Amino acid sequence: MQPEASQEVEKMKYVGVDIGKWKCRAAVMGPDGAIIEAFTFNNDRIGMEELASRLTPRIGW
Repeated sequence: MQPEASQEVEKMKYVGVDIGKWKCRAAVMGPDGAIIEAFTFNNDRIGMEELASRLTPRIGW
């Protein structure tokens, strides 16, 4: 069971989102804390759709 748990941790990614009135910033980090991708998007419906579409391949939704 230990090897599977270790593999799970390696697959983990973290997403941080800073929400502003007009613009938002997101960062995707790996299990080691290294930033894999960072991007800015608008704080509106289109921006939220952009966030979802950029995260989908990263986190496997």
